[in-house]
Amino acid sequence: MGVRLAHLQPRRGRERAPVEHILLRWDGSRRHEQKDADNDPCLSRGIVTHGRDGGLLFGVGRYRSPEGRCVRPTWPRLPAEGEVTAKGERQLWLGPIVPVPVTRKFVGAGKVYVMQSGNPLTLPAVATYEPPKG
Repeated sequence: MGVRLAHLQPRRGRERAPVEHILLRWDGSRRHEQKDADNDPCLSRGIVTHGRDGGLLFGVGRYRSPEGRCVRPTWPRLPAEGEVTAKGERQLWLGPIVPVPVTRKFVGAGKVYVMQSGNPLTLPAVATYEPPKG
């Protein structure tokens, strides 16, 4: 489990105050500070939910493994069938994302926007993501 903290200093005139990110990771017995938290791509988003294995899901765009790796989750893509053409661009927007009990998976519900010439669509969606092991 990780904790994200931001330390803000007061503004000085028109100068913007620096921000310092601190990420603390729990190893089961104590917390450790993760180095380079200011350059961490996962910290650009808020935590959505904690995984059963100790990982953290940061919305649709990022997942931090229990070992500390930040990866882009690969959510399933809507297949090109029926009214959805192969050239149609798809955007997945999920509302609630929750861990699935007794598994390593996450499930989210929302919608898929399909931008395609002549027939743009919005379709309901349920998507699952299972983080890679190790």
